[in-house]
Amino acid sequence: SYIVRSDPKPEGAEYAEKYFSYDVRTASGVEIIDRLVEQLKKAQIHDVTLIGHSFGGIVAVGAARLLPEPFKPKVITLATPFGGSSAASFLKILKPSSQFFDNVGRYGTFMRDFGSKPLPCRVRGIVTTAGGAEWVASENDGVVSVASQLHYEHDPLWAGIRVEANHFEVLLLPK
Repeated sequence: SYIVRSDPKPEGAEYAEKYFSYDVRTASGVEIIDRLVEQLKKAQIHDVTLIGHSFGGIVAVGAARLLPEPFKPKVITLATPFGGSSAASFLKILKPSSQFFDNVGRYGTFMRDFGSKPLPCRVRGIVTTAGGAEWVASENDGVVSVASQLHYEHDPLWAGIRVEANHFEVLLLPK
């Protein structure tokens, strides 16, 4: 799940927070993104900042791609595997029925389609670099490769910062 920061905000508040949760194990990436877009349209939240961790960052960018005018989304991601996961592609062979591996596998239809499109708006990403799981062949945060997190580093709408934290520690860092 992730936070949706938006206007209008409650009286006296800096911003309004709405939480959107999903189960990446049972729903396809397309279904999750479509559900978020419908919720944002229904709530008429036009000036919105979507904040997503891991697959939540993919959902946030995917939703930003589908939001029509007058929506003006901004996206912040943390440890997001924009380039997919090679490990998930391999594990899909061992567990072919896994929706999770379909969603994040580098060579799966969803990630190939997602990664082939440019960013739809400004995206600020926190790239996590500590952790180093042995089953991920390249530099990684214990779950996602740094290269996958940097998939959009040449897109003019991307700005990322490297943080020495693992995939989960990044959520506990002070502001």
